[in-house]
Amino acid sequence: MQEIYLEQTFNAPRKQIFGILSDHEKLGDVLGAKITRIRNGDDGNVNGKGSVRKLSLAPGLAIEETITTCTPDSLIEYTISKGSPLKNHKGTLEFSDVAGGTQLRYRIVFDTKYPIPFLGAGIRFGLEKAIGFGLGKLAKSLH
Repeated sequence: MQEIYLEQTFNAPRKQIFGILSDHEKLGDVLGAKITRIRNGDDGNVNGKGSVRKLSLAPGLAIEETITTCTPDSLIEYTISKGSPLKNHKGTLEFSDVAGGTQLRYRIVFDTKYPIPFLGAGIRFGLEKAIGFGLGKLAKSLH
């Protein structure tokens, strides 16, 4: 099993940071990826529980993620539901207040479907760098 764990502090209120990172299209801007909502949430929140987003990673390469938990301003959990070489995937974003802003704890765990040497480590490295870069860029834009 592979694990990614990132922490990022933002100089902005929790509600604002949650609003950015829970909105599928705004998340695409943060991560530098094309993300579109393909299904609205079941809980009255278009980006909430049950919503599905499509991440277009490259021409002909797209995955879908389904939001499994969405507690406003506190917690988002999601899983890859289609189009990935990963299994047992779970992403968790936890938001908390800190002096002057918001603390985000972002954890992703996954296995790979195929026994290809270093596939999981390579995916972990790429995701960690891309997500870390995007979160850092967002944090700098809020100062």
